[in-house]
Amino acid sequence: MIAGYLDSQPGLWARPGVPTGPIEVAPQYGFWSIVDRLNPTCRIALCPYFPTYSRAGPRVENFTASIATAGQNGWGCPNSEQPPYCADDALRTNAAGSYATFAAFMSYAGALQPIFLIVDQFNEFGKPDEGWNAQTDDDIEPANLWGFTALQDVQQQIAHYRTRSP
Repeated sequence: MIAGYLDSQPGLWARPGVPTGPIEVAPQYGFWSIVDRLNPTCRIALCPYFPTYSRAGPRVENFTASIATAGQNGWGCPNSEQPPYCADDALRTNAAGSYATFAAFMSYAGALQPIFLIVDQFNEFGKPDEGWNAQTDDDIEPANLWGFTALQDVQQQIAHYRTRSP
């Protein structure tokens, strides 16, 4: 079964408590997560989110990497400046233009070596509920809107991942 945001559902985790890294989903549930939160730059107590994974025997069975993920309350926070980002949002690129969120997900993928690595993409055919902008878009588009595209970054990250895979 697939689900999303298992990072926010500690009742499904194999080991309860405050996570310090990727979270294993308890095997009796059999869930694969198709999107989790991970903000590598967040420094507030409310967002030490980590992506989840499931096991198939001794191996990690699945892991999902995303380009951008919303925080606990979506993208828009009450009383926030425009654009309305929440402090725990994992935006598409950092101030230097790097796809830092995706790189952080792929770093965990390299360490976990899942049987199935899912590269998540959502909202590619319409506006997200909270509105659209370049930082909250998770498309892996081939368009060159910002110089270095998400498609190029995904290709490079996958190539690097394959060099680390047995």
